[in-house]
Amino acid sequence: MDGKTLDESRLANKPIAHYGINYIDRALTGILPQDLILIGADSGVGKSELAYHMAWHNAKNMKVHLFALESDNDEPIHRFVYKKIANKYFSKTNRDYVPMTYRDYITGNFSITPWIDEVMEEVNPLLENLTIHYRDDCSDIESFQIAIHQINDGGLIILDHIDYLDLDSNSTEISQMTSVMKILRELNKAFKIPLVIISHMRKKVNKNQIIPDQEDFYGSSNKAKVAKTVIIISPDYSNLNYKEMLYGTFIRIAKSRIGFPRNLLGRVVFDAKTNSYDKDFVLARVNYFNTKIQDLERSDYPDWAIMGCESFVDKAHSYRDWR
Repeated sequence: MDGKTLDESRLANKPIAHYGINYIDRALTGILPQDLILIGADSGVGKSELAYHMAWHNAKNMKVHLFALESDNDEPIHRFVYKKIANKYFSKTNRDYVPMTYRDYITGNFSITPWIDEVMEEVNPLLENLTIHYRDDCSDIESFQIAIHQINDGGLIILDHIDYLDLDSNSTEISQMTSVMKILRELNKAFKIPLVIISHMRKKVNKNQIIPDQEDFYGSSNKAKVAKTVIIISPDYSNLNYKEMLYGTFIRIAKSRIGFPRNLLGRVVFDAKTNSYDKDFVLARVNYFNTKIQDLERSDYPDWAIMGCESFVDKAHSYRDWR
């Protein structure tokens, strides 16, 4: 390989998609071609919400295939429509709104008439780029492979989530899940399409453990071993603002082929009113045993965590104020 060919190979690794969460995109620069990304969280922490967010965010610029194996039909669309309406509704400067949640939207307890036409004008063009596959179309690794072979428009593939693929009862779950991950890796390499896999975390064995690690994935730790990038989402129970429905969240990049300290954490605010993550963040680190967390001084922040965040200082201080 000569220098020119090597440089072409290097330049081919520019991001082609994004996570849509500022902390992760700054830390990892985005989603690279042929990335195999594993994202894990406990039940109820927001795995599917993150998968849907990534799908819609990238559908603005590319083809996206979302395998929503856990959801009801049209649920990813409803959640995005709600998010768009909620952002408009809660943007009122006089703050005279009455409470509204996704539950109110989906059960018809809140009128969406003032916003629905405007929102659908934004949603419908994205649906031209976003294909949603439900469990009826894909229930096991074989049907997933068939679906991937039928995709010829490139783009981004999101599997939400791997634990909803049916397994064969004739062998152990660990061996089957390892085999499934290897198949996904081969598909990822063969089609040169980035693949995002959502997964459960298993119950904590050590009750003192605050932050899960890459060994803590449900079914098999081999999930993380095969993946190129591993991201873990977990609740920050010390930072909860119930009145404003603001929930602290830890984001841990537990594995990265481009190099990233696995003990570094992003503290990010999730706004449950609008089902969205704030763009700003503060940094912390977890100790070797995942049992103690310490905030980083701003003077210790890497450049990527400071540059470009115009309101970083104010929001970081505001975030700390709830604690």
